[in-house]
Amino acid sequence: MSRPVILYVAGAWHSPDAFDKVIALLSAKRFPSRKIHLPSVGRSPPVSSIEPDVEAIRSVALSEMQQGHDICVVCHSYGGVPTSQALKGLGRPQTAGGGRVSAIIYIAAGLLVEGVSLSGAIAAHGGANQSDAYTLLDDGNILLKKDVNTAHAFYNDLSLEEAAYWVSKLGTHSAVTLNLPANYAAWKDIPSWYLLCMQDQALKPEIQRALVKEAREYLDEAGGPGTGAHRLRMEEIDTSHSPFLSRPERTAAFIEEAATHELN
Repeated sequence: MSRPVILYVAGAWHSPDAFDKVIALLSAKRFPSRKIHLPSVGRSPPVSSIEPDVEAIRSVALSEMQQGHDICVVCHSYGGVPTSQALKGLGRPQTAGGGRVSAIIYIAAGLLVEGVSLSGAIAAHGGANQSDAYTLLDDGNILLKKDVNTAHAFYNDLSLEEAAYWVSKLGTHSAVTLNLPANYAAWKDIPSWYLLCMQDQALKPEIQRALVKEAREYLDEAGGPGTGAHRLRMEEIDTSHSPFLSRPERTAAFIEEAATHELN
């Protein structure tokens, strides 16, 4: 069977170029890929809602599906929020002979239920708003301070040189998108996988674990005991918030397992 196309959605402030190590490894195994640049990153004036991000993801997904390709979507951090909304109804073909979304792969991502924002979920599980880590610009963008604290938050298991490089690549991000509630959770309908990062200083592992627990409880209630763990599989990795940079081989293997699960 043909390989699914893998779509890559980065988190806030990030370019999907951060996935390039993983993309190279999976390309060598004949997995096609598409990188999605979120409109919420690097625009001034910034987008005023999450919908442009949702549309950017959905339009690429539909384009691939209409060509008959099944797809898997990899999303990181904030990217999990628009991804979950964008894939509504796409677990099944939209046209005769079309493809479908066969899996969602969340990496240290916002796995939210409807009505909850990423900032709200973080606060609800004990996360703190580190106001000294960023500047809120007059145009409504958030600019992270490009210092050692930002490097530690995102890349604490990279060398100082590599961490500094990736910090230099961070863009601005629309502040409003982090505070808007999710309006759909595609993990309810599409088999999903979660890679929990144990050294994460940006989205603490206890918060990630709580988000997975809540989602699994919802799935258990909807489908019966044990349904949650079956439809939302989780693995842990001893890395920072960015395992695709520090442990690309292990991250690629996780994505490959999710992408080929139904083919085995």
